[in-house]
Amino acid sequence: MKKIRKILNNQSGFTLVEMLIVIAVISILVLLVIPNALSILSTANEQGCEALNTSSDALNISNALTGGEYYVPADVFERVCD
Repeated sequence: MKKIRKILNNQSGFTLVEMLIVIAVISILVLLVIPNALSILSTANEQGCEALNTSSDALNISNALTGGEYYVPADVFERVCD
């Protein structure tokens, strides 16, 4: 019975200082990650637009050679190349 009371009364946890340190470290990591993520998204958008333009050019050449009438819809360019 004494062991159970000892276990129940043993309060272990984080102190306020420890919690503030953890929050500060997480905040610093977030501040480092966000600019990199935005840069990566911007680069990906540019490369996607370039790839779409290249594909459209290739499709135009194919249409000229085969007499086809295929095209990339304009709304695709609006979504990718804003």
